[in-house]
Amino acid sequence: MSSVSVVHHTIVLSVRISLFIFCRKFLLDALYRNLRSLSYAGNGPMEATQSGLAHPSDNEMELEGLPRTVSSRNTEGRPKPAGSMSTSSIASFARGIFPQRQDSNSSVQANLARSVFALCFEEGCILFLLVMCQALNILDGRTRRTHWIGSLFVLVFLVIVFIPLVQCLLFTYRAGSRTKSSIGSRIVYTGVPFLLYLFAFSYVPLPRNLAPSGIFTNAVARMTVLGTLILGLLSGFGAVSTAWSFQPFVDTSNIVTEKDVNQAAASLTRVRADLVERQREAQQTESSEPSSGWFPTNFFKQS
Repeated sequence: MSSVSVVHHTIVLSVRISLFIFCRKFLLDALYRNLRSLSYAGNGPMEATQSGLAHPSDNEMELEGLPRTVSSRNTEGRPKPAGSMSTSSIASFARGIFPQRQDSNSSVQANLARSVFALCFEEGCILFLLVMCQALNILDGRTRRTHWIGSLFVLVFLVIVFIPLVQCLLFTYRAGSRTKSSIGSRIVYTGVPFLLYLFAFSYVPLPRNLAPSGIFTNAVARMTVLGTLILGLLSGFGAVSTAWSFQPFVDTSNIVTEKDVNQAAASLTRVRADLVERQREAQQTESSEPSSGWFPTNFFKQS
């Protein structure tokens, strides 16, 4: 491997790490903060309780607030030691990205979900950047191909294997049960729906023009078919629902009254008056400007 390839691989790996840290530390914190603000309707739990806004009205449903992140619990609930300013900023930053203390199973699940989301976000951005590098011919072709295959493999593994497996594990996990189930029963409870999912996924039809290939290519093709189908369904549903909402026999509550007709007529009159005024100003401007010669005016009029 040449020194140029080593530099290119180092650049791509640095971009990967930077994107992961950005999503894990900053982007998810902003999204989580927005979700908490929506959950509390713009007020924190303590402020809402003190101001009397914690109790919703009769027509509203009270939503449970989102749990605090592990980093916020570790920093808000304990006093800072006297020598906290002398600690390394790099170590504290790393603890904020990957908190070491896990208070409960919910914190473990939250950290796992945040890490998986950050990894998917980072791999998707890497694929986009590799496409841009291919168009601009920035990196070495072998380096682009290696990282392209690696990112595709990671995304396929996360989307097809890891995320459905964790979902099956969470759906079959009995959090409120006092009796601890054995490892064998947990594997059976998780494996049965996961195997059913893989069996159903294997029956997703492949494109007709696809040449016989391996498992990885077939998995990517099946993901493409499912993604295209889902996007088509969403687009069709949005188009049909939008067109259906404008049908006169669907919603009879919006009946056109005389007031609506008068408002529309007044708006049309104002638009026409404004158009006439602008045309008059344009004619006055043209008549006030002297002609510079025959060639510019007649040439552009003919063209």
